Amino acid sequence: MSTVFFTFSRSAAALGHKATCRGRNQSQTSAPARQTRRSAYTLVEVMIGMGLFAILAGSLFSLTWMVRSASEENVYNTIAQVMAQSYMEQLRGVAYPTLQQAANSTTVAIPLVNSSGTPVTDTAGNRITNGDANWAQETVYLDQSATGNPIQPMNFSFKVALTDLATVSPGPGNGSKPVSGIEAVVTFQCSYNFGIFRTYRGSLRSVISAVPTY
Repeated sequence: MSTVFFTFSRSAAALGHKATCRGRNQSQTSAPARQTRRSAYTLVEVMIGMGLFAILAGSLFSLTWMVRSASEENVYNTIAQVMAQSYMEQLRGVAYPTLQQAANSTTVAIPLVNSSGTPVTDTAGNRITNGDANWAQETVYLDQSATGNPIQPMNFSFKVALTDLATVSPGPGNGSKPVSGIEAVVTFQCSYNFGIFRTYRGSLRSVISAVPTY
């Protein structure tokens, strides 16, 4: 009886050991599977992520376009102001008797020269005069292509109005003493297109004294 009992106990222990080993193997093989399922993404999560990325990419593209547009607009407007200032400096450099003669007439040409070195003319092809109804126009290019061809044109237009202050009634503080000077006003505008057509307008005013200034 003792021999039979010993054999049964050994078999039971062996079975228990095998069961324990099998349980350990199952737990060891099922753990990575559970970890894999936890680390994976579902289709809904992927679609949400792609949607958020598309929204952020669209916002960045829109912001980049706005910054570039503002920079381009600032460049065009600055060049227009510089060109208007250059014509104002030309007026200040004209001899005072010549400028006074042009201020008191609508037929005397104002001696201005454009960026190409030729006398300024209006759209009718005539030399610009005081109070001219037609604009003087000029096209400038801000850049050039790789082959050297001019690109990014800007159309610049301006008018000149001269007023001889000696012919204007003096103000209350000046008594009856006339003012010796010429008021010069350069009204300008520029138009350009860098994907959006824009027009910029402005004016410059200066008083040119009969007394030379250096």
